[in-house]
Amino acid sequence: MEINRLYKLCEKENIDVNNYKMEKRKARIINNNSTSIFMDYSNINSKIEEKCLLAEELGHYYHDSYYTI
Repeated sequence: MEINRLYKLCEKENIDVNNYKMEKRKARIINNNSTSIFMDYSNINSKIEEKCLLAEELGHYYHDSYYTI
């Protein structure tokens, strides 16, 4: 699947995707009244890595397996 389709899927599912600096992680999904994916784009080294991270976080969404705050 192309990365643009993953972002469109986030939009369709009303998932906000935000750039957020993290020290130990590159991506996280949080559900706190709404669902948001946080991506640390400054630590993502390629479009392939970005696509893999986004797909992984969407997997958490579809399996209702979120990180806790």
